[in-house]
Amino acid sequence: MRHWFTPLTTGLLLTACTKEVVVLKDAPPPPPPQPGRWADVVHTARGELADPATSVDGVHMVYSEQQQPGESALYVQRLDRGRDAARVALAPAPGEDRMPTYGPNGTWVYFSSNRWGSWDILRTRADGTGPVEQVTHDDVIDEFEPSISPDGEWMAYARSVPGSTDGYRIWIRNLVDGRDIDLQTPGRHPAWDPAGNRIAFQHRPQADGPLWSIFTLEVDTLGRTGALAQVVAPTDDGYGAIAPSWSPDGLNLAFLRARNAGGPLSGIWTVAAEGGRPVEIHVDQADSFWSMAWGFDQRIHAAGRRAGEAGLHAFSEPQGNSSITLGKDAEASK
Repeated sequence: MRHWFTPLTTGLLLTACTKEVVVLKDAPPPPPPQPGRWADVVHTARGELADPATSVDGVHMVYSEQQQPGESALYVQRLDRGRDAARVALAPAPGEDRMPTYGPNGTWVYFSSNRWGSWDILRTRADGTGPVEQVTHDDVIDEFEPSISPDGEWMAYARSVPGSTDGYRIWIRNLVDGRDIDLQTPGRHPAWDPAGNRIAFQHRPQADGPLWSIFTLEVDTLGRTGALAQVVAPTDDGYGAIAPSWSPDGLNLAFLRARNAGGPLSGIWTVAAEGGRPVEIHVDQADSFWSMAWGFDQRIHAAGRRAGEAGLHAFSEPQGNSSITLGKDAEASK
């Protein structure tokens, strides 16, 4: 089950927020495309892999593996020892453990889990030792998709809102004193930028439409919000934008496109964080990716099926930085 892409049955207008939305305009056309390079990072014949995330030092990756319906576990693996390197299981238990992310110092992995009923956010040590700690808990409300600020003080997450017109809102929790703040911003899949100044997230601006857009919201060190900007809008031919992930330098965002809240997906795209024309870096219609993240090893890690092989795959762009200028020519590098 891909819980993060299931259709939402209700919709809360973004205009319910007391924020002025800035729509970022198209930038000039990007430079001519240059070929990038794909590599297989993790291969498995055991189950479906998803939710890749790298440690800040770019050495380790955590991901989820669904071994049977309703049962998913987390694993950590080194990125410098080949795709069949030994892996460490993180606090296995019955239920689904999904959507992991590292804390800034790499000691903790935060993740979403329904092992105790509703979806809560838990954390455990990244080396597989020590107990599981509960970060959020509610017997009725689902809380998931954690993202930790670079100073380690705040956690952004999505929280379900029963009876609302969107279904979810973005909250932040102070990990020092335990305060929760409702940002009054409908959306899902929050991602804190590397500077700690903005949160990117997906939201449906139209209450009666299924298509998502990518927004950014300024948040200061006290949890106060500022400017709200729409970075990526749906395309004219009916593709929304979901699952934003920041480049390590904070200059760009990677995201997936989807026809509606439940799929199908259409490739991996990037866009300047300040707005611009999105660029597709994957165009092979035979391949299928269902989750991805921009890693601190400067590669975009994608879970899915590529060249007929399921696993986790990584995309490196030519210059080794985040200024991706890739298009259909990327296909020639496969």
